[in-house]
Amino acid sequence: MKVNMDAVVCNNKYGFGVIIRDCDGFVCGGSAGYKGDLLSMELVEIDALVEGISMARSFNFDHVIFESDCASIVNHLRKYHVDITILGHRIVEIRCMIDLFAEA
Repeated sequence: MKVNMDAVVCNNKYGFGVIIRDCDGFVCGGSAGYKGDLLSMELVEIDALVEGISMARSFNFDHVIFESDCASIVNHLRKYHVDITILGHRIVEIRCMIDLFAEA
């Protein structure tokens, strides 16, 4: 399964969307959210990622590809063990969530 997440910012408010597709491109599920004040774009992308992980877990998928267009978050996830920032702490929590999958 592929979980695609994206976020949008408009007028200092933000929203995000998640789509889950199988290997044939069939949409198995989706979700969208709208929240208030913008904290930072990275935190918006993290909210989208957490929603995608939660959806994939609710479907009991074991093998998942997470797809994001936010290079910053991807880089943080790849080097999570050396990041000591507040964002890094959140990334460590997300890595623990991702590690629950057989393959991600």
